[in-house]
This record gives sequence, structure tokens and C-alpha cells, in this order.
Amino acid sequence: MLIDWMWANKGEIFALLAAATWGGALVLFRLSGKTMGPMVLNLFKNIVALVLLGLTLPFTDGLLGPLLTLSWWDLGLLSLSGVMGLAIADSLLFASLNRIGVTRITIIDCLYSPSVIFFSWMLLGEQIRWFHYVGALLVGLGILTSIERPPKALREEVESQDLWVGVLFGIGAMLSMAFGIVMAKPALKAAPLIWSTSFRLLMGSIPLAIWLLLSDRKALMQCFRPGAGWKYSLSGAILGSYLSMVFWVGGFKFAKASTAGLLNQSSMVFAFAFSMIFLKEGMTRRKVLGMGLAGLGVLLVAWRTMG
Repeated sequence: MLIDWMWANKGEIFALLAAATWGGALVLFRLSGKTMGPMVLNLFKNIVALVLLGLTLPFTDGLLGPLLTLSWWDLGLLSLSGVMGLAIADSLLFASLNRIGVTRITIIDCLYSPSVIFFSWMLLGEQIRWFHYVGALLVGLGILTSIERPPKALREEVESQDLWVGVLFGIGAMLSMAFGIVMAKPALKAAPLIWSTSFRLLMGSIPLAIWLLLSDRKALMQCFRPGAGWKYSLSGAILGSYLSMVFWVGGFKFAKASTAGLLNQSSMVFAFAFSMIFLKEGMTRRKVLGMGLAGLGVLLVAWRTMG
């Protein structure tokens, strides 16, 4: 039965839903413009998601129950995972985006799924099968194929120093994100989905809030005042930090980390599709070929793991 199949493969389905919702959120974040600094935007989306998760918790996992039953080790893993994957990785990602632009970030994003696969093998001892390697290769080739050199008038002028700093920030973001979620896998198995997502998000938001209160309190206060790009930032936060975060953590909770990480990588395919639909970006042969290759890689992993 369809329901039984979906329940048996809920981890893989969550991972694909995370990719789809994050791809849509990227479009909204692009539309929001550069109205917030990297750390301010990061904290803004986290707080919006925390409010929504706080409203959801009483109807799902409860507020304090898991806190009293989980071990200190599990709580420590979730806390460190939140700091690495949200406070550090997302801030580095936004800082990199401001320096080198979306096109180069998309290329660097190819490091995410191989990093998850590597950390899954190193930290969790997961067996990496041939279809993981082939799927990762196809997804990477698909994304690289989809990247086109824009017209000269639209090229971003990036200083050499900013370029290298941006690239290093992007690489650091992918490594921190992958390591942060994989290391939390044992704790995610023991904790309820909504509660673990909320706790991880809270632990990642606390250091951001402290840093901004000490260093840039004015910018922090201004980000919560409705402005020109605020509706896009708010919508992106709801889609990308609430729905996508729940699906993302759910994928790693219920599926193998290596499989979830590779299926997450398909977010770039969704981003290209949503950009064409909502931003009216043209569809070229390179983009069609790229999405086809990446889609084939995702389908291969989904077919071999979901049965």
C-alpha cells in the first residue's frame, strides 16, 4: 500500500521535501535583497522558525518532556550540532554569498553531499555503496553543467581578495553544515523530531544573539522592523527555516545520513526550476542537461534505498 511504502521510506521523503522547500526559500532570499548582514539575516530566520516551532511543540512532542529523558551526551551533541550547523555554517554561507555571488556558491555547494558521505563513514561507520558514489558524481556534474557564464554586463566584479575569502567561507560553511548534522545522528534517533529541531535551532541561535547584542545591536533591532524586503525575508524564513529545517532533520533522523545528504543536494535542481518559474530566468540547454543529470543521480539513490 502507498501509505505503508511512504511510512517505510519517510526519511528519504523528508530529505526530498527538505530540498524542495529549501530551493523555494533560496528564491525568496534572493528577492529579499541585501537588506541584512549575514549574521543578522541568520538570526532573523532562526527566530522566526523558533516562534513557529514553539507554537507547534505543545501539539506534538511537548516542551520539557524530552529534555528530562535525554542523556547529557545527546543534549551535548544536539547543542554542538546547532552551533556548528546554524550559528557558524549559515553565517559563513551568507557571508560567502555576499562576496562571490549565487553562481559560485552553487558550485561550492557541490561539496555538501560528498562531505556528508565522508563524515557518515568517518563518524558513524556507515557503509558507502556504489550507488552513493555514482549518485554524488551525477549530482555534482549536473550542478556544474547548469552553471553558465552570465553576460558581460551582468558579471559580478569581485576583488581577488574577496573572491578567495568568499570561497573559503563557502567551503567552511559546507564542511560545518555536513559535520554538524552527521554528528547529531545518534542523538536524533533518541529525540522526537520537532523537539530536537527546536532545541538544535535554539542552541544555534544563542551565540548569534549574544554576539550581535554586543557588536551590532542597532542592526539587530532594525531587522525586525518591516521594510522593503522584509516580506521576502519572512516568507523565506518560514519556508526555509521552519518547514525545510523539520524535513531536513527528519531526513537524517529516519534515513541513512549518506543517503539523506545526497538527496538534500537536489535542492539546486528545485532552485533552478523555481528561479525559472518565479524569477522568469531563462531555461537553456545547459540547465536542462544539468537538471537531468542531477535528477538522475537523485533517482538512482532513491530507487536503490527506497525499494
